[in-house]
Amino acid sequence: VGGFIAAVAAGRLLVRPLIHFVAHSGVSEAFTALGLALVIGAALLTQYLGVSPALGAFLGGVLLADSEYRHELESNLEPFKGLLLGLFFISVGMSIAFSVVLEQPVPVLSLVAALVGIKMAVLFGLATIFRMHVADRLLLTILLSQAGEFAFVIVQFAQSAGAFSASEAALLTVVVALSMATTPLLIFVFDKLVAPRLNAAKSPANAEAIVGGHRVIVLGYGRFGQIVTRLLRSQGLEMTLIDDDPAQIATVKRFGVKVFYGDAARLEILRSAGAAEAEMIFITTPGRERINTIAELIKRHFPRVKIAARALDRSHAHELMALGVDIFERETFRSALTLGTKALVALGYAEAEAARLAESFEQHDSRLLQESFALRHDEDAYIGFVRQSVEMLGEVMQADTADAARMIERGVDANAVETDPEHQPDIDKKTAAGSE
Repeated sequence: VGGFIAAVAAGRLLVRPLIHFVAHSGVSEAFTALGLALVIGAALLTQYLGVSPALGAFLGGVLLADSEYRHELESNLEPFKGLLLGLFFISVGMSIAFSVVLEQPVPVLSLVAALVGIKMAVLFGLATIFRMHVADRLLLTILLSQAGEFAFVIVQFAQSAGAFSASEAALLTVVVALSMATTPLLIFVFDKLVAPRLNAAKSPANAEAIVGGHRVIVLGYGRFGQIVTRLLRSQGLEMTLIDDDPAQIATVKRFGVKVFYGDAARLEILRSAGAAEAEMIFITTPGRERINTIAELIKRHFPRVKIAARALDRSHAHELMALGVDIFERETFRSALTLGTKALVALGYAEAEAARLAESFEQHDSRLLQESFALRHDEDAYIGFVRQSVEMLGEVMQADTADAARMIERGVDANAVETDPEHQPDIDKKTAAGSE
């Protein structure tokens, strides 16, 4: 206890100023070396005093965690963490005597079943106490059913302390390793056999039959879908809203919004919603693969309907283009563009100038998105194109700014430059030259 108090006091009086000094030196290598030296030094000190070096390493971690630079230290030490964990598991794997499984199959399998079974029973009971949904209970139980990697440390420590014989330690090490191997198998069984039935049972007991017949269908009523829906409803458009989260449906129902329960990736749900007669279907569900699956399903069975989808990023936008999605929007692009526009105003640009620059940037970025579509499968060509496009974009933007300045000097509205056909060929020539 005295050593722990002394370590904390030394951390505040000595270590923290030292870390502050090294951090301000600007040498990241010295900063990383200091973090490692503190942990290793604390471990060696406790070992010299006859205490476990693991306790010393823990104390060193406490000292570093108490620093305001803990996040930077964590990122710098992350590669060492991965390396040491890899060495740990390699050494553990080399120490596993798989011959024990052949010599004692019944005891090994019995111990594995007992270990996993007891942990699952305890975890399921705890999840029940906390009133988790049955699907979440089972998933939590399966994910944590195996023995942890710290069990290897305990077994080796017990063997070195004489509590286990070499044969007992070898048996328990194999049991721990096999318990880890059962987790992916249990997850596979859960996903293929149990989850579909639980998801079907998870639907609200009073779920209403989906009523279609509207011009627009919105699949997914989260934050993204709500914004789209509010805009369309402000213009008097009626639409069918579908979501697969009962909690979300119950929440929005309190605000007077009618959302039907259903899995948008199921063909019968789309047919019930009236996809065959709809003019447009919005896909605003989360998840790249899920969005792609729904878009492909709609294109295959309802080719006439227009699809408007949520794109997660530029590469996802290319995937949607390949699927034939009519309209898509990168979910963070416009918010980032708006933030950048406000930042320009805060930095002294006129609001009209900042808005004009943002509009010009959007036009050029959209053009580059279309041009890079053909290169999406050639990584080297794509990277080269993107690097060239960044330079070209800066040149074109500067040229646009110069053109706008000349227009202002001649008394012409600068915003008309973007829409005046007489000026568009100049911009297109610059773009073409940059592409070549």
